[in-house]
Amino acid sequence: MVSSTPTRWDTVRKSLSMPFLREPWQRVSLAKVRLLWRFRSRRMLEGSGKCGREGKGELSSLVLLTWVPKLSEQKLRELREEIDRTDEQLLQLLSKRMELAGQLALLKKKMGWELRDEKREEEVIRRAKLLGKKLGLDVGFVDTFMRLLISGSFGEELRRVGGLRFWSQIEAAFRGYPGELAVVRVLFMHGLRVSEDGRVMCGEMRIPSLQLARAAGTDRRTVKAAISRILADKTLRAVFTHLKPIPHLKDVGKELGWGVLEVIPRDAAKPGIVKQVVECISNRGISIRQVIADDPHLVPEPRLVIITEEPLPDEVIGEIRKLPSVYSVLLY
Repeated sequence: MVSSTPTRWDTVRKSLSMPFLREPWQRVSLAKVRLLWRFRSRRMLEGSGKCGREGKGELSSLVLLTWVPKLSEQKLRELREEIDRTDEQLLQLLSKRMELAGQLALLKKKMGWELRDEKREEEVIRRAKLLGKKLGLDVGFVDTFMRLLISGSFGEELRRVGGLRFWSQIEAAFRGYPGELAVVRVLFMHGLRVSEDGRVMCGEMRIPSLQLARAAGTDRRTVKAAISRILADKTLRAVFTHLKPIPHLKDVGKELGWGVLEVIPRDAAKPGIVKQVVECISNRGISIRQVIADDPHLVPEPRLVIITEEPLPDEVIGEIRKLPSVYSVLLY
């Protein structure tokens, strides 16, 4: 009578036919597994004096240990390469979308239309959420992603039509000198001031021109030209000789277990946004360690970043999301 109970070799044979083992180098013959098992059994006898019946599970593990490392490494490389290609395609599409947003802004200005159309934005988000749901994506993630994308596009529109007031003055002062404008962006982004004698300072520390040139993707001569232009302009001189760096706790906070909240406002130029958000947090008795709000006249995509003593509860996040002044919320 033939037993219907599957033997350990039946289990191994089944393992060897697993569907993800499609490449020739991934396949292991049953004869090879038998040979490996005998070698293993002999070593066990020599080492401990017993072989025993390890059972189907250990045999399957032996098979997996034979080729899974190679399979995992190969598959990992393939997936990472595919992700890199996908990221490149996404960035190319993002660049195209920003360019279209810029063209749209110029057309709106010519026609006398407002740059921001909230009805259109909500329709874009609604359509994206429906498509995302069909594709199996989390609707909440799609909503946040699209609001972030629209916010970035609006920033590009402002840049195209000169809607950043002071920053538009800076761009006008450096029109035709893109390298110098890149230097100015680095100075402003990091709060680096220009001293009266033409040195670049971070607080009381001097920043070498070569390091600044590398950060701006230019050379030292361009850095010196930018500094000279700043000192020669009364308005620019008043600003860039008084800049100070600020210790931003955004990246530090998440490492220390604090709450890190980033708010994208609907209209950063309107008053009361900081007050509304802070009240939602303070009403729950949560201490705030830092609040940093971008100037809407200097930054194309202004944000409000709040660092709290502890991560914010879901109900607080939900309350902040419902504020009429809040466009979207990001958590870190």
